[in-house]
Amino acid sequence: MTKIPTHFLVAVVGKRAFLKIPERANCMSSVELNRIVTALRSRGNTIFVLDLSGCLTMDSTFLGVLTGFVLPLEGDMRSPQLDVRLLNANRRIVELLESLCVEHLFTFELESEPCTRVFEPLLDHPLEPSKRELSSISLKAHLHLMELDPANIPKFKDVAKFLSEDLIQVKQPEPSTKIDI
Repeated sequence: MTKIPTHFLVAVVGKRAFLKIPERANCMSSVELNRIVTALRSRGNTIFVLDLSGCLTMDSTFLGVLTGFVLPLEGDMRSPQLDVRLLNANRRIVELLESLCVEHLFTFELESEPCTRVFEPLLDHPLEPSKRELSSISLKAHLHLMELDPANIPKFKDVAKFLSEDLIQVKQPEPSTKIDI
């Protein structure tokens, strides 16, 4: 399978994790984001500051993965899973969030000198996600977006159907999402 070069830079201070997001936040980079956030969440991190200063575009899979992190846990609809803050989001990304009616889930912050410019990469080797893992994360992401706003259903129902069918055909087991941090 395709190797994904590591693009995320990470730092952890207390319960707050800072992540510098790559230039293109897409399906491929959402696999790494999911693994990193899952690992940090298991260590007790609850606040995630995503530096989008260098991020030019964000696709629906990446955005759906982000929304999955802030959706309330089943059975506890009062509080979000995680507090995700978007630092220095460009107009194109803000408009994407607004068009899918998910901007209310995030806190937007501006900082001219974000501290993430001095961070180091978390992983020292490229990820090798399977086709099943890519399809699975993309399906979950689009289901999150459709769950959040019924207006998103016509936008993503065909994508979700295709990905569901693709997962049935792909017989590979999903790899472990564990990352040692």
